Amino acid sequence: MTEVSPSNLDLLARLVCTGSENGCYNALEKPDVSEEKTPCLASFVTKESGLVAVRRLRRVFNHRSFISKEPLLYCLARIIRGTLVKDSHKEDEVREDAYTLAQDICETADDLFTFVDLHKKVAEPHKGWGRGMRNLVHRWYESKSPQALANHVTRVKSGRGWTHRDVIRQCHILPGKSKAASLVVHYLVNGKKEIEKHEETSEDSEMAEVLSLLRAVEALNASSPQEKELVRALIERHKLLYRQIPSKMFQLYETYEALLCHMPTEDLFRCVPKMASIGMLDRTKEQSKLVIDHINNTQAVKDQK
Repeated sequence: MTEVSPSNLDLLARLVCTGSENGCYNALEKPDVSEEKTPCLASFVTKESGLVAVRRLRRVFNHRSFISKEPLLYCLARIIRGTLVKDSHKEDEVREDAYTLAQDICETADDLFTFVDLHKKVAEPHKGWGRGMRNLVHRWYESKSPQALANHVTRVKSGRGWTHRDVIRQCHILPGKSKAASLVVHYLVNGKKEIEKHEETSEDSEMAEVLSLLRAVEALNASSPQEKELVRALIERHKLLYRQIPSKMFQLYETYEALLCHMPTEDLFRCVPKMASIGMLDRTKEQSKLVIDHINNTQAVKDQK
């Protein structure tokens, strides 16, 4: 019986689902999404094939049928950079669809930095960002509420050699439409001195919430592990998450006690080894029961996938 060779579209689906065209995932190695390892992408440079490829990538993303987002973002970057450029942006349907999908995939600042880095790496030398890339970055920052944006950028301040300041300057992002959004953008460019310009209280409730969060993050960074109750209070009051907390604070019981009240499952698994090493998960400890209850809450685990 003749063995049917997989099509380039099938190889593309394997690549984005497992990180390899052969469809095998190696848990011990990071997926190698270089040009040499992804020959199937060379066939998606025409308008027709490019649109088909982006639709397949959209299906994989919508079904969450992937292990890592990096292969997805890499494929989009290659399609965007490899498709023949049209004279009119309105006719550039492949790029438009690819950037729209990339926008949806870039849910976190980690994702944004990954796409920015891959987009630059697959480009020709000395080639800058086009309108589509600038629009994607603009939308990433402007589509979020000021409070959500402040949380995103304080959880992930840099990645893949990029910072928010780098990206904002590269795209010439202007301050946001509201005072609170403008504050976050200025904070990313100028640092904590930006929040020092503002009074302790603000009549604008949105502005007050953002100021409160940014001050809490800065206060936590400036505090020492000896200030245990201050650390606990800041984390509990502002519902700070794992990546908003300095590493020096993860030796404290108080840090984990505060986090357990609102920590997502992914962060909980990160914390379990350290919690165990400092004796928090002994059978007699109250925190041990909280961790077990959290892990056994299957609905919460599904909701956070």
